[in-house]
Amino acid sequence: MRDALFIFCIFCICGNSVATVFSNSLKTCQIHCSERNLAFPLAHGKFTWNQDELATCDYSCRVNSCHHGCRDLDEPLSKCESRCTEEGIAFDSCTQGCHAVEHAFLVQVQELLHQVSVTIDALEQSLRLRWQFPETVLSQVQEVAAADVSWYAQSRPSLAKNGWRWTPLHVTAFRNSTLSSEVHVPLDPTSQVQVRLAFVYRSRVGVSRAITYQMPLRVVPSRIELTSQLQLSNDKVAICWKGEPSMV
Repeated sequence: MRDALFIFCIFCICGNSVATVFSNSLKTCQIHCSERNLAFPLAHGKFTWNQDELATCDYSCRVNSCHHGCRDLDEPLSKCESRCTEEGIAFDSCTQGCHAVEHAFLVQVQELLHQVSVTIDALEQSLRLRWQFPETVLSQVQEVAAADVSWYAQSRPSLAKNGWRWTPLHVTAFRNSTLSSEVHVPLDPTSQVQVRLAFVYRSRVGVSRAITYQMPLRVVPSRIELTSQLQLSNDKVAICWKGEPSMV
């Protein structure tokens, strides 16, 4: 699940009335069924549409099938396969709707992640991270948090090439009108650490921008290695030393 990492394009959905993340996702999906021609997709490996397929389900039928797939967010877990095999539904058009509505939802959550900030405190055995969303996105955060979404703090040494450590936030994170959540991550013996907030929804993963934190010297003292020395005179000595890249 955690290996499937996706970065989604960002756009803004605006309107005169207050809309929710889920209703925006449904509306966007239904529009794309027609405007982006999701309702009548090309068959795999084909370059032209098979007009004979319209005999059993015409274009209007296919648009309705695509709209039917747009309802896949109604359940915590996707039921796209069973939904799209119902009688009178074109399977390929319906699955297009399933994918489109999930993408529209994830795009909005990704946009929320780009607005999160973090306060970092270095303790003796851990880093305390306090993630905070702005007041302007309270309703959106509450709606997303109430869905079947898992939140994680990801951390790693900034100069390391290994993967991210995943530390789960509490199951009630960002719920009950709360815009902040605190979590402790293990302390790495490194001068700099990167952190970011991640969410998981239906095996899809989205992440915030990575923040680099300079560890205080009281926690991780800088290591200086004396490499050579030369006595120049009675009161002068030349010394060569090597330090960590973060000291430059």
